[in-house]
Amino acid sequence: QSNLALTIIRMVKDAFALGAIVTYSQARGDASGKYYVRNVLNNGTFDGDLGNWTQVIDANHTATTALSTGTGRLNTDAQSGPDALEVDVTASTGAGVSGRYQDYAAAPSEVWSASAYKYLVSQSNGGGARLRIEFLDSGLSVLATHDTDDTAIDTDFEIMSNINRTAPASTVWIRISCLGFSAASGDLAKVRFDDVM
Repeated sequence: QSNLALTIIRMVKDAFALGAIVTYSQARGDASGKYYVRNVLNNGTFDGDLGNWTQVIDANHTATTALSTGTGRLNTDAQSGPDALEVDVTASTGAGVSGRYQDYAAAPSEVWSASAYKYLVSQSNGGGARLRIEFLDSGLSVLATHDTDDTAIDTDFEIMSNINRTAPASTVWIRISCLGFSAASGDLAKVRFDDVM
């Protein structure tokens, strides 16, 4: 399997799918018309630490975010390498999200996509895994939110995608979040994310 996981791909003009998601580079001043894919995230593999990823715990949650340590590719602890991010929502009193996020500079009209290797280890009621793209203004107020959810328990890591999201006017930042979520009180979820690109 290709390590196109939790892939943050900056899409700057006429984006389309051709096996992978690509970007038309002419919008960045490249007159050749070449296509390219660029990873903008830091520490997308989570191997050894959670540096560059900011924790968020919802007020309705009892939750932890930590490294899940494994022994290598395609085991139930990590998709590749020794570690993955694990988000464990162990109690909830209402709807909410907990996990880790990373911000990157963005601009209006840019088109962005994210895809992730995720492994929903367990869930109950309406809990699950969420891959979120948010566009923020200069004061970090949210301008738009796009979620991809999954509530089906997995047996191993699988691809999760959130694609072709256009930044609205006043966008200064994009935020990519790997989350466990609850839809109502009592919902639980344990999910692992790996290979951010």
